[in-house]
Amino acid sequence: MKFFLVIFLLICSSLKAEEGFKNIPVNRGNAYLPTYVMVNPKATATIILLPGGDSGTLIDTNGKPTTQNFLSRSRDLFYKANFNVLIVFRASDMNKLEYDYRVSNEHISEIKYILDYARENLKKPIWLVGTSRGTVSGTAASIALKDQKLIAGLVLTSSVTNRVTGAIATQKLSEI
Repeated sequence: MKFFLVIFLLICSSLKAEEGFKNIPVNRGNAYLPTYVMVNPKATATIILLPGGDSGTLIDTNGKPTTQNFLSRSRDLFYKANFNVLIVFRASDMNKLEYDYRVSNEHISEIKYILDYARENLKKPIWLVGTSRGTVSGTAASIALKDQKLIAGLVLTSSVTNRVTGAIATQKLSEI
């Protein structure tokens, strides 16, 4: 009986959720992507949240992002719906994320680092979820990386549709 209790406790401890910031290195000096990670032991998929605006954040005294971005604020709802959640903020060497950078090869490479991290560590289908300017990043990455079969799906909310660089209407949506 003690043997089964020990096994049960070991299994339960391995199902413990993990939450906090991880700095995912990018191939640019000491630069990294601050990424808030919530690992759900019951996850059916992993969602990578791409916030809008300039994708910056501050960290509160509990080590959580304080941005008021819709996706970041909704992280607990996604987690409770049985998803692993990764919120990707702008790289440490960037002051803001402009439209032209969000469609650049360099930014696509940054997103690929996050996709590789999620694939290797979380082993669930990966969906990109972008809001506002994050839709520019999500769409560009989905198009550029389509042949690598890393992305199971793309969700766009409050999409940028006007004719600025990278707006959804200017990207080749038919390639997704």
